[in-house]
Amino acid sequence: MQISILFCEGCPNWSLALEDVKEVVAEYYVDADIQAVEVTSQDQAAELEFLGSPTVRVDGMDVEPDVIESGFNLDYRTYWLEEELLNRPPKEWIAAAIEVALE
Repeated sequence: MQISILFCEGCPNWSLALEDVKEVVAEYYVDADIQAVEVTSQDQAAELEFLGSPTVRVDGMDVEPDVIESGFNLDYRTYWLEEELLNRPPKEWIAAAIEVALE
């Protein structure tokens, strides 16, 4: 399993997302190659279809269940979980993406 955390310079939340990914991987006892990928240019953002920092993908799929691609850029990303605005994807989404990848 391949898990990527894509981030841009200055993002204060990507390392927290990385910690969350490591915790969930440990809970599931899965063998995962976890990579942190710094996105450094607008061209790279477009090439990687980067939706903002941090972005977490499991086997190439974004962990956000109903992700809406609204442009690729070097901005920070936010996530809505029910009525709460988060600065990184919740662990539940990471776990759900891992479960889908294990099917």
